[in-house]
Amino acid sequence: MTTEESNCFQDSVYLGYVKKVHGVKGRIVARIFTVRNQSEIPHGTELTFGESRIENVLESSIKDTETVFLSLSNIESAEKADEVRGKPIRMSRESILGMPDFFPTYLFVDMVLQSRDEELPVVDVFPDSVNPLLLLKGTDGVFPIPFAMVFEQGEIDLEKGRIYLSIPDGMEQNTGDWS
Repeated sequence: MTTEESNCFQDSVYLGYVKKVHGVKGRIVARIFTVRNQSEIPHGTELTFGESRIENVLESSIKDTETVFLSLSNIESAEKADEVRGKPIRMSRESILGMPDFFPTYLFVDMVLQSRDEELPVVDVFPDSVNPLLLLKGTDGVFPIPFAMVFEQGEIDLEKGRIYLSIPDGMEQNTGDWS
């Protein structure tokens, strides 16, 4: 598979999941995995819940660094909102790229990190830490690098699915079971 055919160019990206229902009007509480600060999702943005249910965002507000409240079209009650509880949430890549400060961690999966003369595929992310991690496939196995390092020292080209960063010597030896 070439970089151009990789998953980073799929139509939608996993954002997180529906944690719970909030209130009688069916507002949902969503856990969204992002690299930097949480962002409100613009009015009218289409989100997919589970395999196929598509809803439009009517209103979005940030609860904390990992949680967003969402009011959605066609969900006017707690009973309707319960239908999406626990479901994964996906958003179109095009919509994400239209939000300049919104970096869902899973947007980076299948991108390629260019470090000097090496091309290292991003095989997964580890989003549940104070400093989320990219998991790269090196010659000796999978190893992590902090997203903070990518944003502070690297260059990201989301359109091409490339990250440019000189990884410090020795980081590739930090292989382990990252499954």
